[in-house]
Amino acid sequence: MTREVVWEVLDGPFGQRLINDLAPKTGLRPLYWIENGGFRHYSNNKRAIYSPADMKGLRIRTMG
Repeated sequence: MTREVVWEVLDGPFGQRLINDLAPKTGLRPLYWIENGGFRHYSNNKRAIYSPADMKGLRIRTMG
């Protein structure tokens, strides 16, 4: 997926639906989408990641 495709999706009907669904559930209404270092950002010390298949066998930490 390219950056252009992501922007097209977020700026289209799907992105608007996300905004409309988020507002009543959280009380927050996003004003715009922002890219902060990439839409998909993963790092590790084993190998490069270019597709979901490249993540097989990696241990990924997440915030609680």
